[in-house]
Amino acid sequence: MHSIKCKRCTAALGLSLLIGLWGLASAWGDVVITQRGRRIEGQIVRESTGQLTIVISGGAEVTLRRSEIAEIERAEPWQNSLRQGEENMARGNYQRAVDQFEQALQADPPEEMMETIRARLSEAQTAMTNRVNEERERDLATVNDLISRAREELAAGNLEHTMASLDEAMLLRPLPSQEEQILDIRSDALYAQAWSLHDRLNDIDALAVLEQLRAINPNHREGLDLYRRIIEDQPIDSAETVDEILGILETNPDRTDLHARVGEYYARRNRWEEALPHLLAAADSDLHFAQVRNRLRSAMIHAVNAATASGDYDTAIQRYNDLLARFPDEDPSYIDVLIYYRDDRNLARDDLDGRIALALTCLQNGYDTWAREQMDMVLSQDPNHEGANQMLRTFAEASFNEAMAYFQEGRHTLARVQFRNLIQNYNYPDLIEEAQLRMAEIENRLHEQQIAQREQALNLVAQGDEYYAIAQRNLEAWMVLEHEPRQTFTIRGFSRRDTIVRYLRRAILAYETALDLDPELGPLQGGGVNLKLADASRDLATLENRSFPTRERWLSRN
Repeated sequence: MHSIKCKRCTAALGLSLLIGLWGLASAWGDVVITQRGRRIEGQIVRESTGQLTIVISGGAEVTLRRSEIAEIERAEPWQNSLRQGEENMARGNYQRAVDQFEQALQADPPEEMMETIRARLSEAQTAMTNRVNEERERDLATVNDLISRAREELAAGNLEHTMASLDEAMLLRPLPSQEEQILDIRSDALYAQAWSLHDRLNDIDALAVLEQLRAINPNHREGLDLYRRIIEDQPIDSAETVDEILGILETNPDRTDLHARVGEYYARRNRWEEALPHLLAAADSDLHFAQVRNRLRSAMIHAVNAATASGDYDTAIQRYNDLLARFPDEDPSYIDVLIYYRDDRNLARDDLDGRIALALTCLQNGYDTWAREQMDMVLSQDPNHEGANQMLRTFAEASFNEAMAYFQEGRHTLARVQFRNLIQNYNYPDLIEEAQLRMAEIENRLHEQQIAQREQALNLVAQGDEYYAIAQRNLEAWMVLEHEPRQTFTIRGFSRRDTIVRYLRRAILAYETALDLDPELGPLQGGGVNLKLADASRDLATLENRSFPTRERWLSRN
């Protein structure tokens, strides 16, 4: 509950709103009246039985003995917060003013003061925002100045000063567009430094600078080109140089260029185990050299082969998985090979049930050859093994089903081969009997088909002979009856030459189709189709090349 004195303060505040609230704002707060009648206004911050400390405007502290004090007028908490807010506003401490005005609102001020305090809070926030914006604009303008200065210093070759200007600009929180400019200038400065070192034949330090460039801008084209050129031009290191590089790598393990050089050194000497960790480190970089990747592939394959040769299939499997992770174009099925040989190696020779279990796994994964290998091994030791005999029956039925599929598709030649293999390799009377029946049916069908093809082929030969005879009659008429063979004479709208060419082509097509149906008609001896085909083809070539035989040559040939 407000005291009488506080009520008088509230009334005074209400009156001050009418004549100018902010002019009287400094009177809000605690008041200490001394024995001599002096009024000290501020906020009481400490007091004890012997003395009292009050903070006055400006932040100064005044400490009084109790004997010096005549009266104390204590302000409400919201009044003290409001007074401090006004003092901070006057000093330009807008953030602290905002905090104090917010505290005043939270301290339950009179209703008639709420809107006034809110308005004052809004003014403090606006002032604070304006100041922040002004400072931000000044900072961004300074960033632009620093960027311009950095460009000038880079053009002048002052790389150290360029970097200093860019570092200073980054401290001012540049905009994204400004950050992009800074990155471009910094990248160009690093590239210039690396090129200068390379030009002075100091490739070791040049590569170190290029590593910094790749860290901030991995797509810098000129930098990547220089990096690759330096790496590719490096000579084959001597053992002493390699030892020196290894020493550098102990303290600089991220030097991709050095890992690449050491890996290449060991790879050229087929020391793959020593090359592998360095090639991995070089390939893990975002800068992939084709040479490094090729060497790495070879090193990883060698690691797989070495583990396989030693019989350590678990390690071989792990290393091949690592290979697939980096080179997915490698054959993934080789993992199955390693797993099979690992499981086969771990089985005792007389563990027949284990071998059948392995065979079933192979069968389920589509590796029939391995399954048969295990099954045959079991049957060689125990011909009556139930699991092995069940699998043998499964293979026989699969062979029969495959043959039947060929038979039903009309692929009789393949079906006949498959049925013959079934009869030779298995001893199941029911399947063999069915296979023999199908074989007999296939033979009948093939024989019928052969007879039909022979008849069709003979008909085509006869048709070809007829076409060829027509062509010959027209050619003879052209060469013998006409006075000038090179003149064009028409028969039913076609020239004599076109008619001959057309019938020769028909004869050739008939002969070729007949040979496709029955090649046995082809032998040259006895006037076979091949001889007729050769004659017709020769006549056609003569006419198409417009090389016309003389009348005498034609008569002599016939």
